[in-house]
Formats: sequence, C-alpha cells, structure tokens
Amino acid sequence: MRAFTVLVTSPRLAQEAQQILQAAGGDLIYMDDPVTEEALIAKFSDASIAAVMMRGSPPFTSRVVRAARDLRIIAKVGAGFENVDMDEATARGIAVMTSGAASADAVAEHTLALMLSLVRELPRLDRNIRLGQWEQRHFKGREFSALTVGIVGYGRIGRKVAQLVAAFGARVLVHSRSARSDSVAAGGIMLEPDLDRLLRSVDILSLHGRLTDSTRGMIGRRELALMKPTAYLINTARGAIVDEAALVDALKGGRLAGAGLDAFAVEPTTSDNPLFALPNVLCTSHVASAAQETVIRVATLAAENVVACLQGRDYDHGTLANPEALARARVNACD
Repeated sequence: MRAFTVLVTSPRLAQEAQQILQAAGGDLIYMDDPVTEEALIAKFSDASIAAVMMRGSPPFTSRVVRAARDLRIIAKVGAGFENVDMDEATARGIAVMTSGAASADAVAEHTLALMLSLVRELPRLDRNIRLGQWEQRHFKGREFSALTVGIVGYGRIGRKVAQLVAAFGARVLVHSRSARSDSVAAGGIMLEPDLDRLLRSVDILSLHGRLTDSTRGMIGRRELALMKPTAYLINTARGAIVDEAALVDALKGGRLAGAGLDAFAVEPTTSDNPLFALPNVLCTSHVASAAQETVIRVATLAAENVVACLQGRDYDHGTLANPEALARARVNACD
C-alpha cells in the first residue's frame, strides 16, 4: 500500500510497534507532553494523518476530530476511549479501536495484589514494623478463601479477575448487563443480576466496567451504604465510576474497611487528594497494565489494528469500539 502518516500522542512508542507500522509504509510523527486540544488541531492542520496511535487520554474533542480530515483510525494503546468524541468519530467514519485486551493479565494480577494486600493488612503491618511494633501475638487477619468477591463488569479483565479469585478459593459474584448465567457459572463463579443484592453480599467489590454516561458515579453514597462496614472496594477501571467524595466519607466514617485504587476521578491526581491521608487506602498511579511484557503486547496490537484497518485486512472485531463507523466510512467514500 501507499505510504501513510501516523500520529503518536506521546514522545515514544514501543520499538516493536514502530517496526510494524514502518514496515507497512508508516511515517511516524510524535508529540511532546502535554498533548492539548490546540496541539492536536495544529498537527492535523500541518499533515495528512491517516492514523493515530493514542497513548494516554488526549482530548479528541469534536473540534479535534473535525480537524482530522484524512483520519481513518484512532488506535488506543491500551483500554478506554472516554476522551474521544465517539459520535463525531463515528459520523466521520473513523474507526476507534482498543488494545486493552492485551493487558488483561497484568490488570487482573494487579487487582488481585490490591485485594490480598488489603485483606492481609500488608500496608499497615509494613508501616508498624518499621516503627518497632511487632504484632505477631495480636494480629488476626482474614482468609481470602473465606470471602465473597463481587465483580462489576465482565469483559476480558473482569473474567480474568474472576478466574484468579476463584482459583484462590473465594466465592465470586458477577454483575454484568451482557453476561449470561450459562457463560458465567463455573468453578465458584455465579451471576448476580441485582447490583444492590451483590453490594450487600460481598466482602470485596472490584470494578471493571467502562466509563460511560450510565456508569459515571455508579458507586456513590447510596451504593457504599449498602456494603458491609468490613468490605473493601477495588477500582482498577476508571476513577469516575466512583464518587470519590462519598468514598472518602465512607472510609473516614468506618462504613467501609478500606479501598485499593489504581484509578482516580482526575489524573494525574495531586498530593492533596484526601484519599491519601487515609491509612486504610492503598493507591497506585494507574499502572495496573504497565508490566514490561504488557507494554509491548498492547502497543503491537494497536499497530496491527492500524495496518489492518488501512489495508482492509481482517482484525479482531472485539477491538472495534464503534462498528457503525465502518458503514459510515463506505457512505463517506461515495459522497
């Protein structure tokens, strides 16, 4: 195929992904941080850009998408595309594809690590032993295998988390709008269609859904009040799924035992975030997918998506977020 230009919304990209794009005729343009709306519009005004390798969450607003006159695909290096105006992209026949499936193992492992660390009180024990407090005689932890874990969202990551948790012997309840009971029930994993009933039942709540209008703030004061005061909340999905102010109040008031968070409402979050002052909160900086092996897999899958789209080759249809865009692209081509 003819040469094409790819915009990378960061200063770097995995070498393996670069090689895939360049071998197919891609000329790569990189952007320095911060990637702003005006900076994106300027790039699209200066060059005929056919594809975007989207790292991070740059603002692909309607203005930016309209400025991308030759754009055919936005390939997210990872998961999540809430920063993209999907209506505008779809109307213009621009495919939005993700590669988050390649990070499912890493995110699931990170999720499990947060669960185990909180249940066994590892952060507190680590702090106290450094202060000279030897708790061997008085410490009473909880057995993970005796707990019930609720998983909200049953995509690739949610399924992997369920498998890992079940392998540890814990009971798993899954809440999903798309999963069927016959596709879930196995090895200690059961479907719970009623979210309120799940919230009342679980010892650990783990969030794995996408951020949409319907999931924004879905875990708020009402939902947190339904949970046991001995329960933990884990969020390795998107921060805005949880009402952070409500979470802080629940943790401060003893209405929740603790939280493990890899995602925040505003990112990067600042050091004055009230969550950081709470001893029963374990935080990481949205790095659940950032394993050495995963970085390469995610980037190469995104690059393969770009080449497949531009060359009209087959691809994993599960990576396409807006299938309507393909039909719209054919209409646009005939206009």
